[in-house]
Amino acid sequence: MSCRRDHIHRRLQSDITQENWVGQNSPKWHVKCRNWYLNEKSYKLAERRNLGGQPPAADDPMKTSSLGSHTTRQSTSGFEAKNTCVICNKTWYRGKEPTCKVSTTTSQHAILDQAKRLKRQDILQRLIGQGFDMVANDICYHTPCMNTFKARRIPTISPTQNLYDVAFERLVEQLETSLFQNKCGFFMKNLRDQYRAILRELDVKTADSYRSITLKWKLQQWFGKRISIINQSTGAGFICASSIPLGDALEKLRLLEAKNQIDEKQQIMHCAAKILRADIKQCKKEQKSEQFTEISFAAAERIVPQTLFDFTTMLLSDKAGKKHQESGSHISDSSLLHPAIREKALVISQQLMQHVAAVPTPLSVATAYYVYNQTRSKSLITLNNRLGLGINYDTLQRQLTTKTINIMQQVEENGVFVPEAMVHNHASLHVYAMDNLDWKKNTLEGGTFNATTAIIIENPVMSSTLITHPDNISLPTSSLSRKKTLSGVSETNIPNCHISASDRRNSRSLCNIDDVNSLETASDETAEEMLLFWRLGRQVKTSQLLHVPYEGDPDLPGFSAFCAQLLPHHKASRIAYLPLIPASPTDPAVLKEEMTWLVQTSHALGDTWTVITGDQATYELAVAIRDKHKDEFSKVILLLGGFHQAHNYLKAVCTIMRDSGVEDLLVTAGMCQEGTAKKIFGEKADYYQSMHAIKILNEAVWHLYWEAFESWISEEDTRLWIDAIEAALKKQFDTSIDATEQLKSIQECHSQLVALQQHLLKFQETLTTLPTAVFWLNFLEMSDVLFRFIYHQREGPAKSLFEENYYELLKQALKPGGVICQQTESPWLFPDFLGNLGAICRRIYPEVRLAVASMPTYPCGEMGYLICSLHTKPLNEPQRVLTELQQQEMGLRFYTPEMHRAVFTLPSFAHKIFYGSNGSEEKPN
Repeated sequence: MSCRRDHIHRRLQSDITQENWVGQNSPKWHVKCRNWYLNEKSYKLAERRNLGGQPPAADDPMKTSSLGSHTTRQSTSGFEAKNTCVICNKTWYRGKEPTCKVSTTTSQHAILDQAKRLKRQDILQRLIGQGFDMVANDICYHTPCMNTFKARRIPTISPTQNLYDVAFERLVEQLETSLFQNKCGFFMKNLRDQYRAILRELDVKTADSYRSITLKWKLQQWFGKRISIINQSTGAGFICASSIPLGDALEKLRLLEAKNQIDEKQQIMHCAAKILRADIKQCKKEQKSEQFTEISFAAAERIVPQTLFDFTTMLLSDKAGKKHQESGSHISDSSLLHPAIREKALVISQQLMQHVAAVPTPLSVATAYYVYNQTRSKSLITLNNRLGLGINYDTLQRQLTTKTINIMQQVEENGVFVPEAMVHNHASLHVYAMDNLDWKKNTLEGGTFNATTAIIIENPVMSSTLITHPDNISLPTSSLSRKKTLSGVSETNIPNCHISASDRRNSRSLCNIDDVNSLETASDETAEEMLLFWRLGRQVKTSQLLHVPYEGDPDLPGFSAFCAQLLPHHKASRIAYLPLIPASPTDPAVLKEEMTWLVQTSHALGDTWTVITGDQATYELAVAIRDKHKDEFSKVILLLGGFHQAHNYLKAVCTIMRDSGVEDLLVTAGMCQEGTAKKIFGEKADYYQSMHAIKILNEAVWHLYWEAFESWISEEDTRLWIDAIEAALKKQFDTSIDATEQLKSIQECHSQLVALQQHLLKFQETLTTLPTAVFWLNFLEMSDVLFRFIYHQREGPAKSLFEENYYELLKQALKPGGVICQQTESPWLFPDFLGNLGAICRRIYPEVRLAVASMPTYPCGEMGYLICSLHTKPLNEPQRVLTELQQQEMGLRFYTPEMHRAVFTLPSFAHKIFYGSNGSEEKPN
């Protein structure tokens, strides 16, 4: 009714003096009259008519205000929309009528918003008279007037103007359309937050202290009866237009409360996101000062902010990781955070850091370097960067250029480049591998780029335990310049080196070998026993002699996979790359320069000898260079690579077996076609094809060999070894037994395998009169060499750890009065071995003892320990007798002075075997 301002409104306004007047007098009305009077279109039409023709009442709160000027409902009857410009309110402008009309709602909203921003009350009054519908009312304008109007900017705030009033006017302008045209409702606390945001934009320092109740009073003073406020038990209330029925207002309030609950969750997430974003950006600032990025999980722990780490761990497991107070790494309790979840949380955190702020995390740097090293693809690195999986290509090139410059500076200063990952210790085993590097990519000259490169291989097992290994690598993350490529690099001056054809022939010949027996290497026959046992396992299905129960398929895997399953895995060797020479190693001068660099690098690492490996061509030329320059390379050991050794030996076997009928065997068995069979045993044989064919032939021939052996061997001879071998094979086919127990079962039947080998040798002696049998026996022996070579390349000869020269080296490594302690075998299982070991050590050390202690996990329950010393004090007597209190303070559970003496007390037979037939523990003269 307040919108109509007609006679009904005035009559009721004068009659209703109390709020309960309607309830006491119960006024009546016709239904049709009420529906017409309260109809939305009806009262809007009346509102437009009254606002267009009547001035506001004297007590209208919208007439004046102490807050400054604002839009009033003044008369607009003098405005003719179709003939007058809405901007200048003139019919003619420079002799032209307004010809442009507002034809789209987009233009209509733009004009209305600009008028509100510029506070053009005259334009707003004209538009109010037209119901703000410019399109329907054909509102016109002059083009120059409209251009000038749109080009104007919001006037700056006067220094004398109250900033609170300015902020309030902006808030009211935003609410005008939302409250009265869109029929929206607002919580007072939301309007308060909006008002505070405007105050902060105006640099009001006390903006956050503004109260909702104050804003509520000011809104009531401004809008008066045009708004309704519904008070709440919590909060300052709910505000909406008074023209909205009470039921609709309550429904809007309910919906807004439900939405506000969701908004609170979003606000919490927004606050969390702001905190995480700020921490990530701070991390990026700190990373700018770092020159290198370490590639490891430990480095990721130091880089990832604690807040982000907690967030990702709670996403994965609903538990937050603990941060170590001393080192700053996220060390979490094992009962709270699983290591796999910790690593996954670090990976996710690094990916978020890359997405949010492009922080060069260890994950992103390592990913980019790996992809570049494998593919050299710019597009793939760029794709990974856009997916947040690595740094961008330009940054990678700058880092590579920086690392190259650092290497060049180190070479210029020190004359040699030593990788950081290598240990500077002469006891470390450093092996240098040279090779030819071919980049199959056409250069500007049209050819393929060839270079000579080398790597350093370091076995961590052989390194000194006193040296701490740098388990991780570091890559540059910043550079002093923005260069992505090198420029002005001078060419390497390589002195000439001439190697004649005769020198090359001598390098590949065997003329320098005086004794063939000197080529033999030490072996503890473990490879032979493993190979024999593996073959027996492969014969279980068809053998008439071996009776081993099994379930499913009893076939064991290949020999290499069989050894990999049983034998423990060794720690990987450390590899570092050395600078390359942009020339092919087929040039003797280039290869000699590379060898000189490797010798200098070896000396810089503290190595006396330089061990260099290479392929066939590189090895032959390197041998010729070393023999010609013996003074310069007197401490150089040249080795042919393991793969090339196997390949050369395999070619020799194929040459011997060529035209012997093996090609027909493969073709008849359906293994390959005739052309492939000839290629396998031809001059240009492929290594993997030939190796596969040799393995198939070896297993087929050995199957026939075993069938013949079963028909030859007597039942009485099999009793010496059959039961133990069958028990060990049964464990191999039992998947519930772990690999350690399976390996122990093979070691326990050592004596039985030796007895079986002796019977096999006796059987072979019976075949010496059969030429065909001898031929295939030779083939088995030749192919067995490949299997044993593969085993020793993987494990290394263990026998060398129990030979005299090994204990001589240990003696040289000891300090005066030093003691060594080595695990040996049990006297119950290997008495002969311990007897030889005792004799060797007594010739070297003045004091040698054998101790035997309980070892429940060992097959016989006891383990022997060899203890040698450079002083003559008896080792079986403790040098310091500990009291019971000292033993408790040290937490000793096994050791006592009595136990010290007892472990050196051996059974009579073991004492005689280890110390000699006379049983004396003194060193022989």
